[in-house]
Amino acid sequence: MKIKLVAAAVLALCSSASFAATAVTCVTTDALSMVNTCAPEATLYIAGSSALGGALSTVVVADLFTTATKPIIKIVDNGSANGNLAGSATALKAVSAWYGISKADGKRLFVVYNKQNGSAAGVSQLLSTIKDTTIPEQDIVTVGIGSTGTKGAVGTCTADAASTTAVPVLNCTTHARVQADMALSDVAPSELFALEGVKPAVLSTLTTTPIAMQGFGIAVNAKLYAELQRLQGTTGRPSINRATYASLISKEGSVKSAAAFLGTSDTTKLVLARRDDLSGTQAASNLFFANNSCGINHDAKGKLIAGVAGGALSILDNKTLPTAILEVQANATGGGVTTALANTTDYVIGAISLTTAEPATGWKFVAIDGASPLATDAKQRDAFRTGAYGWSVQSFAATPLRAKMKDAVKLALTDVVTIGLKDSTLHNLIGIAYQDGGVSAQQSQVTRTNGNNCSPLISLNK
Repeated sequence: MKIKLVAAAVLALCSSASFAATAVTCVTTDALSMVNTCAPEATLYIAGSSALGGALSTVVVADLFTTATKPIIKIVDNGSANGNLAGSATALKAVSAWYGISKADGKRLFVVYNKQNGSAAGVSQLLSTIKDTTIPEQDIVTVGIGSTGTKGAVGTCTADAASTTAVPVLNCTTHARVQADMALSDVAPSELFALEGVKPAVLSTLTTTPIAMQGFGIAVNAKLYAELQRLQGTTGRPSINRATYASLISKEGSVKSAAAFLGTSDTTKLVLARRDDLSGTQAASNLFFANNSCGINHDAKGKLIAGVAGGALSILDNKTLPTAILEVQANATGGGVTTALANTTDYVIGAISLTTAEPATGWKFVAIDGASPLATDAKQRDAFRTGAYGWSVQSFAATPLRAKMKDAVKLALTDVVTIGLKDSTLHNLIGIAYQDGGVSAQQSQVTRTNGNNCSPLISLNK
């Protein structure tokens, strides 16, 4: 008996020593060591709108992290289903991530933003009870000790070629399926899912907060822009007809070629670089041009009728195309659209948010029925903030109901992000017209009633 007890004691001692020998010490002296040996003390996973991606990145970096003690580490997601879009360049990565020190409490904070498939993909990750239309979890980059799934194992991130001590950039290849804490949507969640059979009662499980008025525009590649200028006899910004574009994007429309679109005999292939059906940008386009989601499911005042789906026009998809004269795409992010706009052989046209700055050369925004989305404002909102340019929508931040968010740290982080996006005294974000009564040049002078974008624009200057 004594021999057995001694043997057991020796075994326990050896096991303890073995564990101690493999234990990993959190080292914060440099970025690579900190990411690979230190588990985050707080995490925030945001999903949704690619249009609001630039704005969100600004808010995350400025409002959530401090650089007083450590630089913010940029995490590059390599190898996940969302880390790099299939067949695309590195520039089109759908995931952005940061690791650093929280401004709120000085703890290690890891923030991930996934814009793959846009607004509906983000919102649906908060609605895990919905079947078929839900993406409850996504394969997202992870960092820190134990991130490989092996308890206590050191992380596998490596330094990127662009990494410096002042601006550390790390490539990380370990991933895990993670539930989103927050989503951004270009339009109201009810408008995203109006044609998907999602019951309004399910959407009531979310807290949705209006952010601001967000503007959208029709962009064309350089070749189509030049042809429109030639046909319209102008060296300035050409215009397209709203009804003509509606005919192009709808199944019922007759405009399905460059010749029909331009009113000529041009045989050049026309590429409609649309977004996929999970996109808030696509929903905004459907709303504005095809009255989709609002056609028969709202009352005279624009209020949505619970449980009633509708749409005046059905939207053209890419299931049976391309043809010799028309190609229809379904891009997962706005970056996919801007990549398509680099095409110099065909005519390319598509919808993107005004949060994407027009480049000095290459693709350009066109006017719609003579109204330019840009006017003279460097932030690209002067026309739509006044209502002179009509294509703007109320955008939203969404979280689970506040009462359901038991994690006080996550709740505080989501509040900071929401406030950062909607408070004009904190930022001056491109393509967004604030509605909080702050600096007048940043404010929208119009809004939409009833918390949805089916309502007409109304003036705030009564």
